[in-house]
Amino acid sequence: MRWLFRALILVAFIGGIAWFHHIRTHRPTRVEVANRAGILLAGNGSEPATLDPHLASGQPEHMIFHSLFEGLISPAPDNPDGDAAGAAASWTHENFTVWTFKLQPQGKWSDGTPLAAADFVYSYQRILTAQLGADYASMLYPMLNAQEYHTGKIKDFSQVGVKALDPLTLQITLKGPAPYLPSMIKHYSW
Repeated sequence: MRWLFRALILVAFIGGIAWFHHIRTHRPTRVEVANRAGILLAGNGSEPATLDPHLASGQPEHMIFHSLFEGLISPAPDNPDGDAAGAAASWTHENFTVWTFKLQPQGKWSDGTPLAAADFVYSYQRILTAQLGADYASMLYPMLNAQEYHTGKIKDFSQVGVKALDPLTLQITLKGPAPYLPSMIKHYSW
């Protein structure tokens, strides 16, 4: 009788281990659960210092911003060094100095508000405002009078080389020719 009790305990123990193993190996992974729930998992490494693209300057923020924001020009899906339409549907230039961006007519911000060229002008004014203390304000220095506005040499932002020509047309005027502007403008500071 004693051996029967021990055998039942042994069978229950082995059955419990087998059940636990089955549960552990057949449950969905975190990725499968997240995919079903529509959750983005990002191995970011550390917490971002800020989610403000004008105040950020680290890799953790950069990784998140690639998922949250789209600039005027985006990396081409099949070639990260190539250019693809982002918030801008198209762009042209005059001698690589005056760039004109036509915004996506159906483009919207995350709150559903339509994209407007004036939003980009506001954004550039904000990052170039010295009191903000944006580490990457200098990324916009190729823009006409951007450095002068940022350093306080001029006070009137309308002298900076950016204008909303109409609700869907943004014009950026540079100090000189910059054929690399499409690559530069992919940075989240723009």
